[in-house]
Amino acid sequence: MDYSGRIAGSYRAGRRLPPEAVSSWTDAVARHLGPAGGAILDLGSGTGRFSSALATRFGVPVVALEPADGMREQAPPAGSRGGVAMAAGRGEAVPARDGAFVAVWASQVLHHVDDLPRCVAELRRVVRLGGPVMVRGTFEATGALVPWARYFPEAAHIATELFPTLEEITAAFDAVGMQPRAHDVIWQTTAGSMGELAARVGLRADSTLELLNDDAFAAGMARLEAAAAAETSPVPVREALELVVFV
Repeated sequence: MDYSGRIAGSYRAGRRLPPEAVSSWTDAVARHLGPAGGAILDLGSGTGRFSSALATRFGVPVVALEPADGMREQAPPAGSRGGVAMAAGRGEAVPARDGAFVAVWASQVLHHVDDLPRCVAELRRVVRLGGPVMVRGTFEATGALVPWARYFPEAAHIATELFPTLEEITAAFDAVGMQPRAHDVIWQTTAGSMGELAARVGLRADSTLELLNDDAFAAGMARLEAAAAAETSPVPVREALELVVFV
């Protein structure tokens, strides 16, 4: 996936979350973070949609690590990031000393790494002893709850084929001596209506949608827009994702 190409320009708008949704995730982080006192690593931070929220909520520095030049270029200007430092780098080779971070936030990113065991070993190296690695994503418990998935069955198939399973992720952490401490299912409001959802999905800012051929994407959009047109009064669109915490 070329995140320095077309998708970089649409990512911030296409993957934007309402403030209350972001708060639901920082609340979840608060339950697992423990005493503050050091920096948090936001792995595969994209344009930094969670980075500033983490820095603001916990009053600690956040290193937003992102390999794609285009994504970093779309991040907010340096003067408006608060305690966030953007950095170039990959999960397989984190440019930080051992134990540099009190926690790692890894949101919908592990399916992008080329070498999962190496990435997990790096996270184990850079997080302090006992610090959590918090993995946010869609796994077995919530795969069917993605609100646009029914309209794009080919995209759901791509995710099933390409994304590592939770079992594979857990095995990689087990190999470096980290075990799952918590597995939460968290609901978030993704859009204020089906119409808003369709407008955002139409930006094609999700990797599984980007991997569809144009005909399949157009057919899925037609189905989604028809559902939006049939909505007589706006109803918030909610979805569930998972947070798995390894220590």
